[in-house]
Amino acid sequence: MLRSIEDLKGCKVACQDGDLGTVEHVYFDDESWGIRFIVIGASGWNGGQQVWVSPFSIKGIDFAAGVVTLDLTQRKMMGSPPVDTGKPVSRLKESKLFDYYGCRPYWAARAKPPFESSSGTGDSRLGLESSQQLRPTLHVKGSRLDIHLLSAQHAKSFSVATADGTIGRIADFVFDDETWIVRYMTVDTRDWWNSAREMRLSTEWIDGIDSASSTISTSLSRISVEHSSAYVGTRSLNHVYEALSH
Repeated sequence: MLRSIEDLKGCKVACQDGDLGTVEHVYFDDESWGIRFIVIGASGWNGGQQVWVSPFSIKGIDFAAGVVTLDLTQRKMMGSPPVDTGKPVSRLKESKLFDYYGCRPYWAARAKPPFESSSGTGDSRLGLESSQQLRPTLHVKGSRLDIHLLSAQHAKSFSVATADGTIGRIADFVFDDETWIVRYMTVDTRDWWNSAREMRLSTEWIDGIDSASSTISTSLSRISVEHSSAYVGTRSLNHVYEALSH
């Protein structure tokens, strides 16, 4: 099912032994658009500590009730390495998180399941990425060593540049809640096209992300994007609709 990242934010997070807090941030990588971490605000724990966890530690999500259930205990979560969301996330910090949770880093070679446990026994849920590998975007030639994590919240301020001009700013991201891949972004075009609608732009059409200039670029023309399917709301954007609208 395709879901808005905004639908995920604010969800209550439940561990095996009680509630932990709420989802505050979502981070994805700029190579394959895979969601790599969710950041949980652990209310009532150490003054509201932020805890990072891979989405593949999620046991289930009830979007109607706004609840994310983790297959982890509160004690395990609260002992995870701290990460400062106000600074760029280093590869070293990510490595410490993956080591702590016993997961294989996503930038490792694809020869083995990326989320194989440290004991060598893979969890069928954690192996989702190996059975449906994340595809590179157009601006990537093979696997990169300089993959960066982006905060969905921060990236919402980015402008979208086509081959012949800017068309708007990112309003939201839409992800597949089975593979945890960001599939679409919605673009607010009101200030550029004097239009009240939001456009749906596939991440497969993106050629590059420049964090320094806060720009996401595509080689498509403005008119090509304008004639693409208009965004009609995440909750109705399921796989059936997606197939019919291409």
